[in-house]
Amino acid sequence: MREKLNYLEHPTSFDDPFLLDPISEGRSIDTIRAPWEPNLSDGPTSSRFAVVDYDNDAETIEPPAQWQDERRRFQAQSDLQRDQVSIWALLGRALEMFQHGNALGRVIPWAFEGSRLILVPHAGYDQNAYYDRQSKSLQFYYYENAQGQIEYTCRSIHIVAHEFGHALLDGIRPRLYASPSVESNAFHEFFGDLSALIVCLQDKELRQQSAEASEGEFQNATDFQQLAQRFGQALAGRPYLRSFKNQQTMKSMGGTTSHHDLSEVLSGAIFDILTGMGKKWNGSKNTKSRTPRQVFWNATNTLRRLTLQSLDLLPPVDISFRDYAFAICRWHQQCDPADNNQWISVISQSFKDRGIFDLLDVQSLKHSDRLILENGYGEEGPEAPHEAIERARNFERLMYRPRRLTIRRSIEQIKRSPESAYRLLDDNRQELLIPLNCDFTVIDLYETDKLDESNRPLGKQFVLQYFWSEDVELLGERFGQYQSMQTAMLCGGTLVFDHSGNILSWSAKPGSRPYSDRPLGNMSKADSGSIESPPSEESKRSIDRLWRAAIESGQVRRERFLDDLAIQIAQGEIGSVVGTDFGILGRGIPPLIALSMPDGSIRFERTPHGHFAGRNHGDLDHDTDSLGERPWNLSY
Repeated sequence: MREKLNYLEHPTSFDDPFLLDPISEGRSIDTIRAPWEPNLSDGPTSSRFAVVDYDNDAETIEPPAQWQDERRRFQAQSDLQRDQVSIWALLGRALEMFQHGNALGRVIPWAFEGSRLILVPHAGYDQNAYYDRQSKSLQFYYYENAQGQIEYTCRSIHIVAHEFGHALLDGIRPRLYASPSVESNAFHEFFGDLSALIVCLQDKELRQQSAEASEGEFQNATDFQQLAQRFGQALAGRPYLRSFKNQQTMKSMGGTTSHHDLSEVLSGAIFDILTGMGKKWNGSKNTKSRTPRQVFWNATNTLRRLTLQSLDLLPPVDISFRDYAFAICRWHQQCDPADNNQWISVISQSFKDRGIFDLLDVQSLKHSDRLILENGYGEEGPEAPHEAIERARNFERLMYRPRRLTIRRSIEQIKRSPESAYRLLDDNRQELLIPLNCDFTVIDLYETDKLDESNRPLGKQFVLQYFWSEDVELLGERFGQYQSMQTAMLCGGTLVFDHSGNILSWSAKPGSRPYSDRPLGNMSKADSGSIESPPSEESKRSIDRLWRAAIESGQVRRERFLDDLAIQIAQGEIGSVVGTDFGILGRGIPPLIALSMPDGSIRFERTPHGHFAGRNHGDLDHDTDSLGERPWNLSY
């Protein structure tokens, strides 16, 4: 029957402590149903994954697990080969789950050329695991614990799923790597942790056993609260590396440059939402919904839809926690305008408690665009710096909402080619806040098939992403060796259309420059002859106000961009990457690399999980993210 359903069952070698807890005898994930494909081969190798078991320290390649076509399974003859099959099977199933209609509803691309993500289960000796775009790989290391035993990071579901989350997000939003923002990098870490949480919640046996043990209360379900227990013990000296159940807020993390630490704020908010949903299901009048198992399944299914389906609404650059919070809320409002289960109050309060939302953010979820614009931006600009920041926040409250363009095209015309999509954007530069003389690029145009909470089709949607670069000069001694050089801040937006070409959502990260050199007040009247249906005077005033708000938001973005960059330059967090012939990264690696461009400018790009750790290789006594002796290390 499994074969008829195009699945293969494989034994696993995962040994996370929560799977081996003697108190909960029988709790285990001993087999995984992996998708079958017609061209499976040794490795394992499939259409989207290839296991290459190269050990950089030993300079050896472990023989691959053999595919036995007549038995329709991989033959693993050693523990290391069982590791090969385990991570391939887990990630094959995980990718299928992320691409399902209850999640992203589409095939997820990688951020690199090629169709296969390389899996390296025993990459060498180190307390480490990471995703690397340049080598197109996930690399897992092994190390010796305090008891003198060898621990393999590839045998932790949490670690494997976390690193896979980085690869997924990089495929969905590849230009996040070009941002020096600590918060954008923290979002990457959060998404890795979210991936680990969802992969574990999706396992039926583990979820049901945990539901019974916790009596349907997520706050008592420790299996899903703490990530990478053994790795955390070795690396941080505590029984976990990071925890979803925490009290961190944006205020308590104020000023931190540790993206790992900052990510716990958003992770905590998401776990609060999961817990709040569980409590609501527990209090349901429907007795069938109140069993611990059903409570866990209902909350898991809802959380997966909200956290993953909303990703398509996000801008292509510079994602903040607040961006994601708004995207989740707006997506829910779009799918369930009546808010039948009253999730908006649970979601918005969780984000407010963590300092991601403020009171005005919560209130804006019920306000119209016009009311937000009129209340947030009058005819005169703000006078004080803090007012500029507040008005920039107000501009962001306009995002992820339906929008009407002056010049419309059918969805058939838009999706015909990137050039056709470009023409739509170019014709509506004023409404979409794209400066007249900037050259922008269509990044992606794809179609989704998503399902609602009852597994009914939501209807086809089409997502269009675009971006441009705004030149930024690095003036002042705070930029060190890069003083007086020119770099780029990325700007752009995301449009989501329905099958009729109506815009369901628009999000934008504006630049700091006006539409043109013409006075802003006359901007809306310019080039009106090219507009099929000239806008009304009220519409022109709205566009003027929107541009004022966008420019101010762009100026705030620009200042934050420069501040984030200056801090990281001062801390010495910029350098170059050293690797091996096999694509294995060196152990010393900076969080940010500087790339010299042909035109003489400089570009900064994130590296996988880069951070300072004041320790030597193999030294367990260290301070995470401290400057220490200045060696760069990677970190899960």
